[in-house]
Amino acid sequence: MMRDKILMVFMVVAILTSVTSVSMCMEESVPVVKVKLDVEMVGDKPVIKNVQVNQSYVTPLQQPTEPTVGFPSVEIWTIINNQVIGFRGAQDYIGEGSYELVAGFRPEGQPEEGDYVKVTVKVYDRDTRLLAISKHVFLWANQSSIQN
Repeated sequence: MMRDKILMVFMVVAILTSVTSVSMCMEESVPVVKVKLDVEMVGDKPVIKNVQVNQSYVTPLQQPTEPTVGFPSVEIWTIINNQVIGFRGAQDYIGEGSYELVAGFRPEGQPEEGDYVKVTVKVYDRDTRLLAISKHVFLWANQSSIQN
C-alpha cells in the first residue's frame, strides 16, 4: 500500500516535470533566417530573383538543423561577422518557381544585435555544379523588434 502511494507520487512528479520542461522549451526562442526567392530561367541558365531575407525566431523544437537534401538543390548559407556558423537550409531544386528556405544557427554561434549576417543563396545541378548564386547582407536586430 505504501509502495503504491510512493509510486503514484513519483509518477505525478515525473509528469509535472515533463510538462514544465516542454512548456519552457516552447517559451524559449532561437534565431533563424527565413528566405523567400524565385528562380527564373534566362536562356538556359537559372537566375535567382526577388530574394526576401528576414530574421525570425522559433522554439528550440522547431529549429532547423542540417538538411538531408541531395542534388539538384537550392541552398542558403548563413555567415555571422565573416564566420560560417549556421546550418544551411536546402530544398530540392525542381526548376523555375518560388522557394522558401529556413536556416538555423549552431548553439555556440548565434547572432546578436548588431551582427552582420550574410546569406548566400545557391542553386546546384544534379552533378553538384553551381548554377546560380546571390548574396545578401543585413544587420541583426533586437528580438523584441521582430514580428514573426
